[in-house]
Amino acid sequence: MDEQTRASRPEPSEIGLILVHGIGEQGRFEHLDAHIRGIIGGFKRSGARVTVEIMSADSAPFHSTQDTWRGGPEASLRLLVQLDGRTTAVNVHEVWWADINEPYSVMKQVRFWFWGLSVWSHPKQPETMRTGSGVPVVKPGPSPTGWTETTVRVRLFLLGCFFLMSSLTLGVLTVAAKRLLNLNAPSLVRTFVNYLSSVKLYNQSQRRGAGLASNADFLDTLGEPPRDSIRRRMIRTICDVAANQSYQRWYILAHSQGSVVAFNGLMEPGSGWVGYLDEDRLKILRQRNMVRHGPPDTGPLVPARPIWSADGETVDRARVFEWFAGLLTYGSPLEKFVALWPGRVPVYSEAAFTPQTRWINVFDPLDSVSGVIRTWDKIPGALCPKVENLGYCASPFLLFGHVKYLDCPPASETDPYGSRLADRVADWLLRPAQGFR
Repeated sequence: MDEQTRASRPEPSEIGLILVHGIGEQGRFEHLDAHIRGIIGGFKRSGARVTVEIMSADSAPFHSTQDTWRGGPEASLRLLVQLDGRTTAVNVHEVWWADINEPYSVMKQVRFWFWGLSVWSHPKQPETMRTGSGVPVVKPGPSPTGWTETTVRVRLFLLGCFFLMSSLTLGVLTVAAKRLLNLNAPSLVRTFVNYLSSVKLYNQSQRRGAGLASNADFLDTLGEPPRDSIRRRMIRTICDVAANQSYQRWYILAHSQGSVVAFNGLMEPGSGWVGYLDEDRLKILRQRNMVRHGPPDTGPLVPARPIWSADGETVDRARVFEWFAGLLTYGSPLEKFVALWPGRVPVYSEAAFTPQTRWINVFDPLDSVSGVIRTWDKIPGALCPKVENLGYCASPFLLFGHVKYLDCPPASETDPYGSRLADRVADWLLRPAQGFR
């Protein structure tokens, strides 16, 4: 779409916002609740009036302890932000995938211990498992950040040594504290364990159950790796937001491992999208002229093309991302994935993004999970938006910053508006051209 046509579109009053959680075992809407609080604080510190509207579901379970928030294609939360005489409605959606992690069992702990100790020696996975799309993968070349395969393996080996020395002691203390005092493990321990656990899940070929060799794949992904289940939720939520004609721009905020989930959803080729969509969502995209017919499949798609999609049918990602304003990643391990598992984060040669789409990557030097992202700097912006890296001190303590990016302590005279990440995010949502400048 040319600049004149874009400029003639009315000033937005409705925007969409997708939140993607990262490592951890968050309950439904728990990540949304925690991270949106900081952004609400940012709106208020800018002088805006904010009204929060929780969109309740039509029904709730019998004898439930609380009402149920609305999920599915519609927003779960709506923020009305009034600033400078203009009201903007921020419609918040959540991509929740914590339940895809394997159920707790003794065998899960044993498998996790063995994996955590040997992850540094796992073979490199340079090729993607996607097939049948006929869209070539763009080769980004060596990472300019210094995150070579050797560097990542050494760091993972050191983490494995720490894991070996501390797992028994920490495990016993954590179990005792939980049983006797109902206390959870400290943030440092939970961050370390959950990070390795999420990386493990994303690289498995099967989802395991409680038994020695039981298969616990979801019914809609039998024979497919757990990451396909995670990616399905990301792509379906993108579909819901992009097809909502009342949203005049929309954003994705992805934390930690959720940045890998978001990146996969954004980069999946259009022919691959059909394998993740249910029939109703595909019908909606057809009605919005977001589906076209491409060449016949060159092989079996992964995941498989559903029976309600014709051979060669592909989602037009350029139409899907026409009003996509930007991606914010914070605490992201993407650069480490590129160094060791590049096949898990491919970029395809399929133009989709406009020059107005921005990618902001926020990292804390003391957060060993995060880091600068520069792998895709030389790839055209239409294939992958240019990354704008922003260093930020989320916490002065090692690893704690990983869960503190959007935390907002009480305002003080020495900490004015704009110094917190949440304030910058709030400003970006309301002023996409000026935010993060």
